[in-house]
Amino acid sequence: MNRNKTFIVMLAMLGAVLGASLAHANLIQNGSFETASINPGNGFIFIAKGGTQIDNWVVMTTPPDGIDYVGGSFWQHADGSRSLDLNHDTMGGIQQTFPTSAGTSYLVTFWMAGNLLGGPTVKTMEVSAGGTTASYSFDITGLTTINMGWEKETFIFTASSSATTLSFLSTTTIPSGANWYGPALDMVDVEVVPLPPSIILMGFGLAAMAGYRKFRKN
Repeated sequence: MNRNKTFIVMLAMLGAVLGASLAHANLIQNGSFETASINPGNGFIFIAKGGTQIDNWVVMTTPPDGIDYVGGSFWQHADGSRSLDLNHDTMGGIQQTFPTSAGTSYLVTFWMAGNLLGGPTVKTMEVSAGGTTASYSFDITGLTTINMGWEKETFIFTASSSATTLSFLSTTTIPSGANWYGPALDMVDVEVVPLPPSIILMGFGLAAMAGYRKFRKN
């Protein structure tokens, strides 16, 4: 292989590395809650604490209550035809454990809305993973079941072990005690925090320059 072809192949390989660096895979399984052993139809089904009916997910056992699994045309979903209300009679939550690398940072994205069939106006929840917890809120004012106003939220954590549990827990309550209408959740995604494109491109440029110098010397 002549020097020109060698250099071109080297650049192609570096380009492949760059492309791999920019490509991401969701570490969460069934992030949109589309598959389950139960079918909510066009309504919702209660899943009690500890329930595993939604594939790859477990309903948390520590909050006061379970969750509602919402399907079909009951309301607009962020993705597909199913989503969650993290309240049933009161606060509930859901979690999934997935492989991680200790010391690596991960970006969680998810879509949040709120059950607008009752108060409070502002729905709240907490997201936890790797010893980090963050709070989120959503205002249902002016929204409808055909326009839920889903908002994309982000959360970053650093793993401390080879497996991490990601949890979504409702913190929505009202003084009257009728806590049936909680935060809605859909389309969960977890990826390794990517390097900034400028850093990746810098590395690509430096590697290309080094290859070019070697090519010139030969």
